[in-house]
Amino acid sequence: MTALEEEDLKMKYGIIVSKLRDAIAKNKAACPQLNLVSVYLDRTQTEVDVEEGHLQKLEALCAYLARLGATCYVTRHLHYNLCADVESARNNSAFFNQLKNYIEVPE
Repeated sequence: MTALEEEDLKMKYGIIVSKLRDAIAKNKAACPQLNLVSVYLDRTQTEVDVEEGHLQKLEALCAYLARLGATCYVTRHLHYNLCADVESARNNSAFFNQLKNYIEVPE
């Protein structure tokens, strides 16, 4: 991967994590399971080191959401939207989800 591609992936990583954090902030009252995702992000997404790059961090996040999605529709929907954007980042294409965050839970 070239330096330019790595910089582009770093930018997309930031956008994806920001959209996920927005979704959590707006919907955690309606879906308490999103608090688990927030804790996971706080513990794992703060630093990206050389051995585990941005794409690997996003793939690990997708795997975590897949496990949570087995018991919660909201998390499953969040997983689907987030992973579509991760796949777009991997393929260097436009984001699948053009919204500011990944899910809106009706009140």
